[in-house]
Amino acid sequence: MATPSLRLVYSAQNPETAKSSEEQSFVHEEKIITASDSESKRSLVNIDEIYREQPLIPSPFGRALFILAEIIKKTDTAIEMYSTDALGADHLMQYVQSRLPELFSCRSIGEGYGISINAMIGVYENLEGNPFELNQIERIKQVLSKLRSEPLIDAEDAAILIELLEDAGLKVEPPAFDELVEMLNE
Repeated sequence: MATPSLRLVYSAQNPETAKSSEEQSFVHEEKIITASDSESKRSLVNIDEIYREQPLIPSPFGRALFILAEIIKKTDTAIEMYSTDALGADHLMQYVQSRLPELFSCRSIGEGYGISINAMIGVYENLEGNPFELNQIERIKQVLSKLRSEPLIDAEDAAILIELLEDAGLKVEPPAFDELVEMLNE
C-alpha cells in the first residue's frame, strides 16, 4: 500500500525580483508531506504549512492569520515582561487592542471567529483602560492561539473560548449590555 501524502504548492508574487511594475515575478514552492503507514494517529498539517505569513495577503483568511500571528507574539512578550515591566506589558496589550477591529473586519471567515473577536473587543471596552492581570493576558493568548490554529470554529466552540475569558475574570458583553437586558425585562 502506498504511503498517503499531501502535496502543498505555494505561489506568491515576489516584489523583490520584479524589475518593473509590469513584470511579475513569482516564488513557487512545493512540499510533499507524507504520513507513514506505521503511524497510529492521523498526522496533522500545521496551518503555517498551508498558509504562509505574507503581509499583503488579500483574503480575509490570510490577513487574519497574519495579524493573529503578530499579536500572539505581542502577548508572548507581554507575558514575559509582566513581572519586570508591567507598563510595557500593558503597552503591548494596547497594541493588541488596536488590531482587533481589523480582525473583526475578517469575520466572513465564520460565525464562531466573528463571535470570538467581538468578545475580545468587549473585554477591552469593559476594562476601560485598566491594565490586565497576568492570568488574563495568558488567557487572551490562549484564545488568540486557538483562533489562529483553528479559525473556522463554530458558534459552540466560540462559546467555549468566551467561557475561558470569563473564567479569567474578563467581561465580554458590551458595557451597556446589562442596561439593555434590564430594559427588555421590564
